[in-house]
Amino acid sequence: MHLSVLVGPLQPSESKSIRGRIYLFEGSKEDFLEKLERNFPSIL
Repeated sequence: MHLSVLVGPLQPSESKSIRGRIYLFEGSKEDFLEKLERNFPSIL
């Protein structure tokens, strides 16, 4: 499972910072989604 990161269009020499987390997770998809929702409630 992965999430696509949307940065948007950038002009030449323009930069943008994004913030996120990488999870190495053992468990079911449902276990993972529960953890993800606790950390990022606005995306689910």
